[in-house]
Amino acid sequence: MDSKNLNAALAGLLHDIGKIEQRALPVPRKAAPGFEGEGQPAHATYSAYFIQTNVPPPYRAAALAGAYHHAPEKSPAQDKFLSKLVALADKLSAGERVDPGQNKEQPRQIISIFDRVALAAPRRQKDWHFLPLRPLQLAQDALFPGERRDKNAEGGGYQVLLDVLRSAAKQDTGDLHSYVENLLGALQTAAWCVPSAYYYSAPDVSLYDHSRMTAALAVCMAGMAESEIDALLQASREAFQGKGDKLPDTPVAVLIGGDISGIQKFIYTITSKKAAQTLRGRSFYLQLLTEAVLRFVLKELDLPYTNVIYAGGGHFFLLAPLDAQGKLPEIRRKVTEKMLRSHGIGLYLALGCAQLPASGFKAGEFPQFWSEMHADLGRAKQRRYTELGPEMHAAVFAAPPVGGNPDDTCSVCGSDARQTDPFDDEDQRQARICRLCDSFVADLGAEAAAGQVCRPGLAGGSRRRERRRRRRERLRPGCVESLWHAGSVPGEARRSG
Repeated sequence: MDSKNLNAALAGLLHDIGKIEQRALPVPRKAAPGFEGEGQPAHATYSAYFIQTNVPPPYRAAALAGAYHHAPEKSPAQDKFLSKLVALADKLSAGERVDPGQNKEQPRQIISIFDRVALAAPRRQKDWHFLPLRPLQLAQDALFPGERRDKNAEGGGYQVLLDVLRSAAKQDTGDLHSYVENLLGALQTAAWCVPSAYYYSAPDVSLYDHSRMTAALAVCMAGMAESEIDALLQASREAFQGKGDKLPDTPVAVLIGGDISGIQKFIYTITSKKAAQTLRGRSFYLQLLTEAVLRFVLKELDLPYTNVIYAGGGHFFLLAPLDAQGKLPEIRRKVTEKMLRSHGIGLYLALGCAQLPASGFKAGEFPQFWSEMHADLGRAKQRRYTELGPEMHAAVFAAPPVGGNPDDTCSVCGSDARQTDPFDDEDQRQARICRLCDSFVADLGAEAAAGQVCRPGLAGGSRRRERRRRRRERLRPGCVESLWHAGSVPGEARRSG
């Protein structure tokens, strides 16, 4: 991957990390040790301090550039471009913040999203509920909102989160790509419950979401000329200070949406025997397929995982540079060919997009472009397989030359294109099942319930490696493995989310 994109992602991820470092102190200082007199906001000096003391030397210069997003001209780097880039991305990413309508400091915890939803008058601040300051985990006291933590005890909560981030930041994975992805996972674990801002702003957006969107926008604009970044940065500063009319309509990114069609029919293609395991296995396979397709798209566009907005349920959304729009037809063709070979016309990937101008990141403007992207996605669904060349038309439209032999037909999915084995089913005599359908029951369905599932291709102990080898052989008729390895991260980095 282009180091320019990875440097932009790293600088964007850590640009506000000092907010956690600062809030963990019993008595916050005006500036971090060694950074007094720089004229930067306190949290920015703590970001620089965190980076200097925790980020490995090979990645430190790029990360440090992001800490000077409030004053790019004061960056110690000779080239100020990266600091300017993160400064602009930070401004655009902060466009979602809501003015609480009062000039006083807000609580230092995130408000529950349910307290921001009201059918009539907004809920009073004294009735708000807050997410606990705890690392993300499957525990009731870590996930569900409650009363506000005592202000004197907030520092202890922030210290626990800070320890998680320090430990992750110090791990040198050997390459910048996997380092950025591991750091993204650590931020999800530790910063999901930390408000990105609470001075003169309602604390309803997490530092994790603000940081990853800042990183995504920095990557999207990394290829723009420095003069364009300077002009947009100046305009954004004036707009947010109320001195300018509005943010310019200059395009800065492309919003891309992906949708795998046919998932309902795929999931519920089951028999009565072991129906629960089959449903579980097929659902998990679709989640793997969505992730594999997403990673393939990211690799084709040369983007890190920071640019993913959401992925799940057969859908994904991401931010990409402007030149990505012209690459989508070829990406869709490659994925379609793999899906046709594995699943016929049962599953199909549609891709849609919409250009995002700088003005689209102002509060209230983004839904318009979200709707444009979905409209384009809908048009792609109505024009399936138009991306294929003549050599692939037969795979969609031609009648199969052979077929219909019940001894070669899977009793579950109806396919006769894969090897089948006898299958004991109470509803059918002499039933047969293909290896892919059987893997949903015997492998994914059973092991998902036992918590033993894993990413395809990762090595473990000798017994575990053998189980995974057998599982991959059974799943090989599907297209997850080929797509996954085509879009895999160097060093097989794993996100802690």
